[in-house]
Amino acid sequence: LVALQERPDAQRRKELFDEALLRVQRLAPRILQNGVMVRKSRDGRDGGTIKFATREDIDAVMRPIYQPEGFTVTWDGPRMASGHIDVIGRFSCHGHTEERHWACSPDDSGGKTPPQATSSTIAYGKRQISKMMWDIVEEGKDKNGANPEEVTAITQDQADGINTMLADINASPGTPLR
Repeated sequence: LVALQERPDAQRRKELFDEALLRVQRLAPRILQNGVMVRKSRDGRDGGTIKFATREDIDAVMRPIYQPEGFTVTWDGPRMASGHIDVIGRFSCHGHTEERHWACSPDDSGGKTPPQATSSTIAYGKRQISKMMWDIVEEGKDKNGANPEEVTAITQDQADGINTMLADINASPGTPLR
């Protein structure tokens, strides 16, 4: 009898969690990219900068939105057998908990010590997991880590090939591409 009652209770807690998550996501604003990372190219030259939303900015905006809905967030970062760090965000509300994972190798760039590399990776994972969970959009140009000087436009022949494939798809939906 207890097992029969637990399933509907768990389903109701999940529904309440999802409803609260929807309210949080509806209120989540775009977050400015106030952080700046200076990149170096492989040969040591200046590789430009990348802007990003900092963990502090994400937290300052989101905590006042998710806490009144009853969410708690906890973090963990165990090292996996592969050497990667499994950053884990646990989001709980109304008795239901969901986990989000971000596994990365330790960021030892810039001469970081092993503890600094671990801390950097965990901080990065927290930012990424928070953005995924709360559906956060960063305000600003998304270069996806690319240096604009290194990005080349496609050729006219490539564009024509893409347009031909799109025309073929529209002409016969469901046909596999060749």
